[in-house]
Amino acid sequence: MLYLFLEENNLLDLPSETAALYARSVTQKNIETADVRTYFREQLMWYRTDAITMAGSIQDAKASLPADLQLALGELWSSLFGGSATTLLTNSNIGIATRIKAGISALEEAGVVTETQSEGFFLLGDGLIFPDASSDAIVAAKQSHAAQEAANEAELLRIDAQQKLQNEWDNARIDSGSEEAFYNADKTALIAAVNAAVAAMSTINRG
Repeated sequence: MLYLFLEENNLLDLPSETAALYARSVTQKNIETADVRTYFREQLMWYRTDAITMAGSIQDAKASLPADLQLALGELWSSLFGGSATTLLTNSNIGIATRIKAGISALEEAGVVTETQSEGFFLLGDGLIFPDASSDAIVAAKQSHAAQEAANEAELLRIDAQQKLQNEWDNARIDSGSEEAFYNADKTALIAAVNAAVAAMSTINRG
């Protein structure tokens, strides 16, 4: 499943750690902004107290956070409270999903939100698809796929060789008269025909 995700999202050629970062960020489904607003209010994380005033743990910490995180929060605020979006594309857009995941993780690392609150946020999208994806997991997925592809190719070659051998044997058996001997219940003739067919097989150059 991980390899298919990488393939569908054109991540196969990226460095393994970069691909793992993307994989760890995507939820099972997109998250509705209305659900986030409700969740943030319930958890006292970020909510309106009136038409222009924000409150909650995120708002309290916002001014002290790094500039890049403040910028990310500004984008999130626009989506949640500014009416710019009804859905956070945490499933259907890996770029957006990764930015949101990075922002929530940064808030957690800064102690602004708890691990439980962070997990609860992503559960609004039915949870992360690959929460534990690592560079090693990406490499293993690629290797497993390559091994399966090699096994499939080997099986196709085996089936092709088997079919060729079966055709050669059928032709040699028919040319030797074995079917006629079998039909006539002539054991001596059948043994001779089978031996002739085996001898004929040994002279075939199969390339």
